[in-house]
Amino acid sequence: MQERLKALAETAKQEILAASSSGTGETQIESLRIKYLGKKGELSSVLGGMGKLSPEDRRSVGETANRLKAELELLLSSALKLAEAHQLEAELSGPALDVSLSGLVLPNGTRHPVSQTLDEIVSLLMRMGFEVASGPEI
Repeated sequence: MQERLKALAETAKQEILAASSSGTGETQIESLRIKYLGKKGELSSVLGGMGKLSPEDRRSVGETANRLKAELELLLSSALKLAEAHQLEAELSGPALDVSLSGLVLPNGTRHPVSQTLDEIVSLLMRMGFEVASGPEI
């Protein structure tokens, strides 16, 4: 079990470091988090067999697993911050915003659909010979 955790730690660290150094997006880092730390992740699948271990082995494997989980969370958070910094740098190095341009002309609003429907019904009834009366309510 310890060997599996060590192998998992090495592959996870390599993948996370490769993802953070290549400047990939936040979605790939999130997918790595799910892959290793998720409910059905690789760490959970390795720890699923802890019930078969003796209490002494279970304690040492649990400590190793908790240490590994903390390391992976730290690596993932730093990789996420690095990806956000790369994204911000890419946005800032892009074309500048020209604030001297005129603003967009927004179209005027329209009538509410209920008011439109009421007007259509009133015009239909008026064509049929009815009249619209207004006055005090009875």
